[in-house]
Amino acid sequence: MLRLKIIACKALFRELSLLATHSTNIVDFTWLSWGLHDVIGGLSVALQNEINAIDSGEDLHTSYPPFDQPFDAILLGYGLCSNGVEGLSSSKYPLVIPRAHDCITLYLGSKERYQKLFLENGGTFWFSAGWIENSPMPGKKRHDMMVAQYAEKFDLETAEELVSIYEEWQENYTRLGKINWPEFAGEEFTRFHDELSRKCAEELGWTLEEFEGDSSLLRSFIAGNWDNERFLVVPPGKKVEASYREDIITIAE
Repeated sequence: MLRLKIIACKALFRELSLLATHSTNIVDFTWLSWGLHDVIGGLSVALQNEINAIDSGEDLHTSYPPFDQPFDAILLGYGLCSNGVEGLSSSKYPLVIPRAHDCITLYLGSKERYQKLFLENGGTFWFSAGWIENSPMPGKKRHDMMVAQYAEKFDLETAEELVSIYEEWQENYTRLGKINWPEFAGEEFTRFHDELSRKCAEELGWTLEEFEGDSSLLRSFIAGNWDNERFLVVPPGKKVEASYREDIITIAE
């Protein structure tokens, strides 16, 4: 039985919580808000601060000492995420990170499958249970919320113009890809996900297509099956580095 500390994006809350329920390992979670990687340096600073607090035993989110024994590892529920994990290091524990560019790989089960679907379905914006529940998804509601926020500082016309400029990224997409984990099939909460996805696709003029998710990568993550092909294990004192190769991340020299 392993004792694991997991620091993860709240966009993975439902998925990782499900797997932790069925894990034989002892798991202690810290959840961070979505969108930290949208601010330059924001995610790496937040993650390193959490790691430092765990190393020192001063983290308010952690049961410390963890069950009167040290953790076996700190697991990061992130991909490279705009280089947000680059430079991270723990002085006390191994860091375990999935080899993924972003969280979509974690929902789909492997970086290889994500790459295949990317090549076959270019221009796809991905929805998942965790993302739908923990972040404002693109669509009319998000548009109106942003306009209201900007209107507090500028006039309504300027607010509309600023939001329209921001939303130009949406022109790169033509499809909404909704990822469905089989483990959630038939659950009442999925009705909300389905309805919101259909509504957003209609408002954005995108085609809605559903893809079956795969929990195998995250299941191995929590189980402690950290093969080198899918995970990077960083020894204490060493730092994470982007490799710019197929393995995505590596240990800095």
